[in-house]
Amino acid sequence: MSNPDEVDPRQFLERMRTMSEQRDQEDATRIKKLEEELIQGRSERLARRAG
Repeated sequence: MSNPDEVDPRQFLERMRTMSEQRDQEDATRIKKLEEELIQGRSERLARRAG
């Protein structure tokens, strides 16, 4: 008999792969937002200097 607490290695690896892909997507979204905020801040500073 199989122990109900055992994890199938294939399922475990697939879950880890899925979680890794999700984290990569979240990281990319976060980085894009930070880059946009950085660009906006630079533009605002340049506008204040010019004005």
